[in-house]
Amino acid sequence: MNTNENQNENKTTPAENIPEISSQTEKIIAELLASHPQKKGSFFVIGCSTSEVAGGSIGKDSSAEIGKAIFTAAERILTEKGIFLACQCCEHLNRALVVERECAEKYGLDESIPFVSTGGSMGGLACIVYTKYAKRTPVGCVANCPVCDLPSHYTERVDLPRTLYSAFYSYDCSLDEALKSCSPLHMIPTLPKETGYIIFHCEKDSAVNIGMHSDKFVSELSKTREVVYYTVPERDHCDLGAEMHAKYKECVLSFIK
Repeated sequence: MNTNENQNENKTTPAENIPEISSQTEKIIAELLASHPQKKGSFFVIGCSTSEVAGGSIGKDSSAEIGKAIFTAAERILTEKGIFLACQCCEHLNRALVVERECAEKYGLDESIPFVSTGGSMGGLACIVYTKYAKRTPVGCVANCPVCDLPSHYTERVDLPRTLYSAFYSYDCSLDEALKSCSPLHMIPTLPKETGYIIFHCEKDSAVNIGMHSDKFVSELSKTREVVYYTVPERDHCDLGAEMHAKYKECVLSFIK
């Protein structure tokens, strides 16, 4: 894979649209609060697709610049009113809410509560990578059909080069180095040993090939860390089926009981 060629020529940015996006974000929030007033100390949930804001297809035209513009504008107007901002993740991260420490403390989410990092597909990659960067190390990590080898994933499907380039072009290194910096397979030496890892992967996965990703990752990870691996026959991407979905939830709960 030649990830360095013409990087500068291919860079695109929605910079000319950022002021309008910021303005519209503030206007929408102001209108919502005017029609549905919120008490000081409540929280305001925002979940959106930067791809769709940019006029593209969900999950295929992600933009860090747009995300930052929406967050900055929302945080500014909500902070002025004493309202917490809660950012909602996508379904691959279980639609979890991300809040500030002050909000967590107000609602009793103290740091003594054990937590498990979970997700599927690219969210599966994120939940594995998160174990390294989290302020508090998760007690467990449960991933469904995760992307594990990000450099190889770059050329796995025709839609991926544009998506991943958009996500990583701003890194201050080559694209190949940027992809490896967020690739579970390449991060194994730095992943926490105290976390328990459980990986699920569907054998007929047509989006994230099991042999290219979880098979390789689990093989390497098991040499130095505790890992349990479930392969799911005759199922496609993230489609665990009722029985294995129940097993997935059981695995998550097993870490916090």
